[in-house]
Order: sequence, then C-alpha cells, then structure tokens
Amino acid sequence: MSKDTITKTTWTLTVIRDYETGMTGEIEEAKFAFGRTSNEMSNECRYRLKLPTGLIHLLKRAKLSEEALETGFMVEMTGSPQKEDDWELCKFTISVMQTIPEIGVGPVRGLYAVEGSASVFEMVDLAPPFEQSRLPKQLWLRVSELPEPTLAWVLSQEFLKGGDTEQMSLHAWFDFGDAKPKQADEDGEDRVLPLPGPSSKSYVFRE
Repeated sequence: MSKDTITKTTWTLTVIRDYETGMTGEIEEAKFAFGRTSNEMSNECRYRLKLPTGLIHLLKRAKLSEEALETGFMVEMTGSPQKEDDWELCKFTISVMQTIPEIGVGPVRGLYAVEGSASVFEMVDLAPPFEQSRLPKQLWLRVSELPEPTLAWVLSQEFLKGGDTEQMSLHAWFDFGDAKPKQADEDGEDRVLPLPGPSSKSYVFRE
C-alpha cells in the first residue's frame, strides 16, 4: 500500500469497559479493554488501562462519558478526513523512540495534542522495522457509541461481567520488543491506553 493511501485511510479501535477492575463512576478512573478486531480480544495478556486525557476530552465533548462507562465506545482515526465538521484536529509530535535491543531499532510513538487543549494521547506506529513511519503529522479523531453488532458480540462474550476473559495488548499486535505498555510506571501511576497507528490493510471488528 502506498504512503498516500495509508494517510487517507480511516482506521478504528474498539474500547470496552472492564468491570473486573472496579465499578468506579469516574471516566478518569475507569479501566478499559481494547482491540482493532474481535480476535485481538482473547484469553491472554490482558492490559486493563485507563483512558488518555485526549480520549476523555473527546468523550466529554461528545457527551458519551456515561455510555463509555456502561459499555464502551469506538474510536475512528484518519490522517485525511473527507468532512472536517465531525472530526477533532490533533497536532502531531513524536516524543519517544523505543529500541528493540536485538536489532537496534524500535517503534515510533507519537504524542498528539488536541488543538486548544492540554489533552493528549499516544499513538504507536505499527510499521515493520526499517520501514518509514506511517504516523500522520496531523490526525483527526471522533468517538461514537459501540455499533449494535459489536455490542451484541460484547454481551455474548460476557465482557461486561468481568471474570477470566483476557485482552491482548498492542504489544501482541506487532513485535514491539520492550515498547509494550506496563500496568504502572516507576512512580506507581497507571499507564494509559495507547492508540494503534494506521494499518497496512483494511480490517473490520468482526467478520
């Protein structure tokens, strides 16, 4: 896929409330499971992560905080929106370059700031090692309620009841080496959910 095509692609992330970690009614404290597809929500390596301030900003702006706390939400991302009215402009800054010790390179992590706000989120580039970064310099996001088919699947999997269901992390989607998210940083603070960068191919949440 050409670089042009990738920057014009819209990709998504499905975010599901994780009740196993607690019943808080505050969107800033709640933890969530996440995946691009239903296959990425499996029985291994679950990371229960809080939302970044950028997503919280968007949820509050869209008045979807309560829905997100009850079930979850969907994030749509694009580097080249067709209609700007419904999209939130974020300006791009790369803040971290991780290193995979075995080969001496690592994934690019871009820090995006919401225009006119201190709210930010982190995005992980999914491009293979030695390939040019796919992260767009400007990124538009919007959040929406879970689509009915996705919500039906979530209910059928009993995700909202907690239990033993596990969630793959961004680290499992691609070989990030030491760049995987951790449950807490050195100060004991919870790490927040990172967003995936553009994919090299199209996908749907569930076939």
